[in-house]
Amino acid sequence: MDDFQGGLATITHVTDEKYYIGVKIKEKPSTTYNWTYLLELQDELKKRFGKTKAHPDPDDRPEFNMWD
Repeated sequence: MDDFQGGLATITHVTDEKYYIGVKIKEKPSTTYNWTYLLELQDELKKRFGKTKAHPDPDDRPEFNMWD
């Protein structure tokens, strides 16, 4: 249920962590992403997602939502 599909997103918060720059996005505000890492992947991500917007992509099947 927590699956998410990447794409264009709106950065809402930036933190300067010890080893990386963290960003939060409007489309999934509960998660902090490593911008330092994502910055290196931008060309590849642009090819993969193009102008698609980031969005939830839930899979409600029970076998994919168990934590044990």
